[in-house]
Amino acid sequence: MSEQEQGPSVVVPDAPDPVPAAPETTSSAPPATPPASASPPRTEAFAATSLILGILGLALPCFWLFPAPQVIAVILGHISVSQTRAYGTGGRGMGTAGLILGYLGLAFALGCLAALLVGALTSSPPAA
Repeated sequence: MSEQEQGPSVVVPDAPDPVPAAPETTSSAPPATPPASASPPRTEAFAATSLILGILGLALPCFWLFPAPQVIAVILGHISVSQTRAYGTGGRGMGTAGLILGYLGLAFALGCLAALLVGALTSSPPAA
């Protein structure tokens, strides 16, 4: 055929080149499956222990004069928060709550001890 029979060809200078179609694969491999849901990160045992000791230190009056649980709660709270930051494990909120409760318990225990000390030092001896 001659060019006159087909008609004039039009050339567009700014038109993008056509994108070739992707070749079809004839692989018999199954389609990729999404990974199984990842289990939640492990909770630090120190975080839970810190929270429990912080609650006990505030709730039980016997620990207001002997603040051992509050001190342990603060120590374990700091350890658990640093471990959750370093290893990406869970329990950072519990560790922080244990820290806060431990510090509050320590402040309350020190206030009780200070009140007892001031009361003992300012009281007058009984009259004979």
